[in-house]
Amino acid sequence: MLQPRIIGGGTVSANDQLIISSNMKKAFTQIDGYEVFTRTDQSLIAAEQAFQRSGNVDDKSIKEVGKQTGVAYLCVFTLAQKNNELVVNSDIINVVTGKIENSDLIVILNINDRNDVMKQCHELAYSLLGVSSAGKTSKPIDSNSSSSNTTYEGVKINGITWATKNVGASNPEDYGNYYTWEEAKTACPKGWRLPTKEEFKSLKKSDNVWTFQNGKTGRKFGETNNFIFFPAAGCRDYNDGTLGYMGSYGGYWSSTSGGEAVAYYAHFTSGIVTTAFRCYRTIGQSVRCVLE
Repeated sequence: MLQPRIIGGGTVSANDQLIISSNMKKAFTQIDGYEVFTRTDQSLIAAEQAFQRSGNVDDKSIKEVGKQTGVAYLCVFTLAQKNNELVVNSDIINVVTGKIENSDLIVILNINDRNDVMKQCHELAYSLLGVSSAGKTSKPIDSNSSSSNTTYEGVKINGITWATKNVGASNPEDYGNYYTWEEAKTACPKGWRLPTKEEFKSLKKSDNVWTFQNGKTGRKFGETNNFIFFPAAGCRDYNDGTLGYMGSYGGYWSSTSGGEAVAYYAHFTSGIVTTAFRCYRTIGQSVRCVLE
């Protein structure tokens, strides 16, 4: 069961918060096997946050919250307004372990386009729960699950079999999860691994083009009938954990170290693709696996 709560901030209006809350609740209730409870009372949210900061939170107390409310997971939404864009970032949190089981976000360009808002909220709900839009579960939320339980499909390009989607994603165009380099080294499921810098170089030699897939921008690598799509998922800042550059930049970790505090990664924009750059290992980047 899920307990969504909305945290509004900045210039996000109460009306926009209500629209997102209503649409996300509807999206979750339409997925079989889950029950939804809402928590939008700001005074209750503030009290919960104060309790979490008090230092009195331990495993036992978190488990008691789960028992008392009857919920297994919290779905926390953070809304942020930038220009005319409304960013909805969400985490699925296991109430027993406190672990973030999954994260994803959507960017709403026009809050008044109700059909598009509903569609994107559905996509976010499906992504968070690891359920495809057709209702088929590809990675169910499970407190005992790990990336090794994920079933991946692959496409062979220049002799290397690449996964068709990012780690943590339900569909090829979904952003998936963000990992530090240390986390990325163990993020791939059994039978798959993090690609090397040289393997990214091999991928770059294939045909590639900046394109759209199901409303998401990114790069397509490979031939017409044999290709993979890398969404421009942006990255996570190592200072404050904020996400940025979604839709304009894609950064993917390689397994190749670049020094004591840096590692190689592949990144692309609408105009460039490079595999020879290094960045700090603490930055949150996407992970695309290759077959062992």
